[in-house]
Amino acid sequence: MPHEAYEWASGDYLGVAPAMAVPTIRKDSDMTYHIENIGSTFNDKAIAGLTSRLNANEQNGWDFHSVMMIEHRTCLGLVKTSSYLAIYRQRL
Repeated sequence: MPHEAYEWASGDYLGVAPAMAVPTIRKDSDMTYHIENIGSTFNDKAIAGLTSRLNANEQNGWDFHSVMMIEHRTCLGLVKTSSYLAIYRQRL
């Protein structure tokens, strides 16, 4: 697998930093999910790179499903930064 994937922690994935998540692929019944950190910078160069990654995952049989924003918080609960996760799925 060319990129890291993240499993949703305890089913509650809001506010979970990717570094704290478990690298894996999540399997539900007949569907497999691949979750990939796509960062938070979206300049022209980053968009070109993201397009390449989306196309590569599509060629490997992964269908793009959605994007989810996560917030990295400080110990006081303040939002420090935000990142985005791309969610792909593949039927088994």
